[in-house]
Amino acid sequence: MLNLINTENNINKPEIVNLEKIEGNRFNYKYGIWNSGKMTYYESDNFILNKYPIYLNIKRNFNDGSAIITLKIPTIFPNIKFNFDHTVVGINRELVNLENHYEENGYHHYEIYKYQNGKKIIFNNVNLINIFSYRKQRTYFNLKFGFVYQTIWKNEFKENEINLAKNKASWNYVYEIDYKIDQSSINTDMFIDKNTKIKMLKVSLDFSNPKMGEGWEKLGTISYKNYEHNTKKILPMNEKLYHAFQIKKFQTDSLVENHDFNILDNDLNKEDDIWKLNLTNKIYSNYIKNKKAWDITQNEGLKGYYLPLNFRGDFKGKLHIENKFNPNLKTLDFSQIVYQKYFDYYDGLIHLNIDKSNYKIDENLFTKNKWIEKNLS
Repeated sequence: MLNLINTENNINKPEIVNLEKIEGNRFNYKYGIWNSGKMTYYESDNFILNKYPIYLNIKRNFNDGSAIITLKIPTIFPNIKFNFDHTVVGINRELVNLENHYEENGYHHYEIYKYQNGKKIIFNNVNLINIFSYRKQRTYFNLKFGFVYQTIWKNEFKENEINLAKNKASWNYVYEIDYKIDQSSINTDMFIDKNTKIKMLKVSLDFSNPKMGEGWEKLGTISYKNYEHNTKKILPMNEKLYHAFQIKKFQTDSLVENHDFNILDNDLNKEDDIWKLNLTNKIYSNYIKNKKAWDITQNEGLKGYYLPLNFRGDFKGKLHIENKFNPNLKTLDFSQIVYQKYFDYYDGLIHLNIDKSNYKIDENLFTKNKWIEKNLS
């Protein structure tokens, strides 16, 4: 039994709903109202919705993360409250503001943005949706339809499937849900319901780790796929979705060298429905001999970021993300074990040991007749 809407101060509105399985996949929906100090239940099997379905569309507002909801209810049902007829709409156990209303083509149209208390409805927080319509006149009560719809999409997918040890990461985000609600859809998992369309963006990252002695210019590739979950149909990509999730820069760990590098997005391939972006940094590295370290510049030198030549250990850093789907996801950590230094006498990529002892060079060693000149080009 679910307390959907707190109506203790108004005994004329339904307060409690109970779902009871009666046969096969059919359910009865029981609503109760207080009458003379006791609860009386009324039932509906929602069969009328097969002839007069309800349409509900929920979109994500990318500017602030709020929900933009369009609700269409057939005009045979009352417009919220008309004489003895009532229609009640609630989200997450709170009544919503239904002031934006017009009629068209046999439907009441409601544009919903806020709860009755003025708070914005947040897309990621939409969980329970309850809509019911009834007539009450003195002791007479007739429940025309009533249902509770649970949008389990929020927990259906693992939002972050990240394994940068294998250089992979992916994210799936819902940005629009389109419902046609009849009797069958109420009793069907929304992810297999033929009447439901769930539009999603999948972002996939193929990450490229740096290698000792090589310039790290291409950090990886990120791809964007806009698709319909139920049918797996690929939808055209667009700029709004692309800008809703972006990796903007990467940062190396201070234990190695603390650097922030911006990632340029001028290498975006829009030719196919799946957009692909090469994550590149346009930096150059120069080795400074007296410092025995790499110097980072923006215009000359070797392309890419070079690990310090004497580094061995766990190379760590962060990818900085702008994410309008989930503002809490701001960084993504990466880590790679570097097993060999570049120069090391025992286990380096180049086995080299420099003896700094002072000694006198025999000038005869460099006489021309003792050497053969070779052109190695």
